[in-house]
Amino acid sequence: MALLCSSLLFATAAAPPSPTPAPTPTPHPQSGLSQMPIVVIYPFDVQTGVDSRLGIAIAQILAQEMTAAGGINVLPIPQNIKRTDFLTNARAGRADFYISGYVTPVGDRASVVEQVVSVDSGVILFSQTAQVGTVADVASQSLL
Repeated sequence: MALLCSSLLFATAAAPPSPTPAPTPTPHPQSGLSQMPIVVIYPFDVQTGVDSRLGIAIAQILAQEMTAAGGINVLPIPQNIKRTDFLTNARAGRADFYISGYVTPVGDRASVVEQVVSVDSGVILFSQTAQVGTVADVASQSLL
């Protein structure tokens, strides 16, 4: 607000006798202030005997919902990356964070564990467990 007021005051003031153009500032590539965070979501691990497409579907739903919500750049879901290589792969993709998790069937529902990891430090920043039974349940987890 103060910048806007100063700009308006400057625009309405008398012009100096010999104006010189101000140099155009060069954005600093490391500042990250105008850059959206980059996230990679890996297919969730599933318990033995459960169709592995379930883990891929959960990752796709999360990616779609996060992209629709905006404010972040979600990379395409990588395939065939071992859990031990998640961090290395995320760094290679220049991601800021990655999301991974596990799915365990519990009766007619499933327990889903999600983890958000900082690519910079490799530390889990956030983890939660949710009981899901529908696609809407899974989608709601992307907004937490």
